[in-house]
Amino acid sequence: MHSFVFSFLLILGMGCASNSIQHMPPETRLLPPQIPLEKESDIENVDFYLQKAAEAQSTREYQWWIAYKRAMIWQEKKPELSCERLTSLAKDPLFPMAQVAYLKSYEICPKNSESLSGLKKFDWKSFPKWMQKAALEIALARATRDQNLKQEMELSYEKSKEYLPTPKKVNLTQRALHIAKKLKKKQFAKKMQKRLYKLRPSSHPKPTRHQWLSVAYDHRRLRNFKESRKYYRKVIGHKHFKFSTKLKAWYGLRKAYKNDRDHEGHLRVTREMARFSEKFMKKYPRSHYFKRKFHETHIALARTEWTRGQVKSAGRTLARIERQLRDKYTMNEVFWLFGRMDEEKGRFKKAHYWFERALKEKFYSVDFQEKLMWYKAWTERKLEKYDKAIASFEELIQLTENDFARSRYRFWLAKTWASKSEETRSRLEFQTLINEDPLGYYGLVAHHETEQLIPANKEILERLPAKDKKQTFSLDKIIDTQLIEWLISLEEHDLSKRYLNEVSIAFRKRKDQTDEAWFQVFNYYARAGEYLSLYEQLGRLSPERRKEILDRHPSLIFPQPFENLVMDASKQFGVSTELLYSIMRQESAFNP
Repeated sequence: MHSFVFSFLLILGMGCASNSIQHMPPETRLLPPQIPLEKESDIENVDFYLQKAAEAQSTREYQWWIAYKRAMIWQEKKPELSCERLTSLAKDPLFPMAQVAYLKSYEICPKNSESLSGLKKFDWKSFPKWMQKAALEIALARATRDQNLKQEMELSYEKSKEYLPTPKKVNLTQRALHIAKKLKKKQFAKKMQKRLYKLRPSSHPKPTRHQWLSVAYDHRRLRNFKESRKYYRKVIGHKHFKFSTKLKAWYGLRKAYKNDRDHEGHLRVTREMARFSEKFMKKYPRSHYFKRKFHETHIALARTEWTRGQVKSAGRTLARIERQLRDKYTMNEVFWLFGRMDEEKGRFKKAHYWFERALKEKFYSVDFQEKLMWYKAWTERKLEKYDKAIASFEELIQLTENDFARSRYRFWLAKTWASKSEETRSRLEFQTLINEDPLGYYGLVAHHETEQLIPANKEILERLPAKDKKQTFSLDKIIDTQLIEWLISLEEHDLSKRYLNEVSIAFRKRKDQTDEAWFQVFNYYARAGEYLSLYEQLGRLSPERRKEILDRHPSLIFPQPFENLVMDASKQFGVSTELLYSIMRQESAFNP
């Protein structure tokens, strides 16, 4: 063990020596030191190494870092020891994470600990917004631990107002209600009871008829399907509900059977719903609204019959729609379904006929028109009508406003040129696709089709237009880089994520955003191991800005964390590192 300690201290010494010849940040920039620790070592060994490090380095940054680390490793076994270190850091106004240490002090310190003397009274609302969720959780845990019922009641209610899964919100509200009754806080209990009924309508002993839909939905969500169906039927059968409310109940009833995996019940109710809407259409033959609802419910019936393998029944339902609504309502969805059923049977010529007919109908949705054009182009390719397919794919490329869809259309345009033995035209389209979207799904597949190696990031940058030199935004305007460096270094990942989320929200509102500033924010997410949040924030940018950033920094979507572990697993199981990384990214966004 002593040889390891010697090596450890040697690393620390070398680290300081190398820092001394670099341009150090100004004195006000108290950045954290880089101290290597073995993740698998036991607490005693880690603490021993940290003590030796503290003896070897007297700079305040090292002392702060080591004191915080030692506090966190002993928080469960020796909370009073951790408490002393944290409160000491919390009282140091120069420590960049003094506020975090103050927060952690109240989480870890035992009740009535002398170490807390000198710290201001804990108020979770006094913290910055990005810390308030953690502060509220600590305040609630402390109130529960100290058996402070009044605080626990109030804080449970505050916690229930956060964005949480409904069962958690219900449990917190029930706890607040229980305490309010125990403390005889009648007004608060009344407020919590009302909130509970709103969160969990099914708990209401005597719901009014205006609450029946909510009660039915809540029972369905809780998988109490029998009760759910009962309340949906009550709505459908009550004379005072209007058509639109009853139709909502019909759709809810269908879902109750579907969620219960009662396929026969699902089909039966869908047929009842279709007859219900037909009755009103006949009663009000001039109403466009009832024509639309007749069309909507019968399309739902046809699709349900088709899904259940009753293709002939689905065909009859579609024919019924056509008979009833011909020249009164668009038939594009009817013809599209006829085409899809023929396509499923491999009858591509007949399917193409239906898709062409559908495209001659009136459209209420550009997206559905594009969808139909895609199916038409696809069947033309299947029928080896390559010239028509090429024309259709080219039209789709011009029509679509979706970048991913455009890449898909161009990919199949290139494949269709290849099927026509026009290799030069095919390669030209593949190359265009690679230039337009080098790191997108179809861009990467295009590399494979043309047997081109995926270029390094430097090569991609050379193909991109020069960046606007006016992009001189300073990241210090939106982020405390000193604070985030300490949060990441001391592995406060949840707080890092919340801080960066707040930064991202504020930055998106600014007019002086730059791609490079965004990349630096995303780089902090990656260093904190918060890849899921990184992808979420990246997805909220405009498509143009997102593409620009990813073209220049593909490592954002193809990161390689845990390199040593992945390499070891690759050798042990004979699986490529690329496959391991792709699984990790897809399944957990690298969250261990």
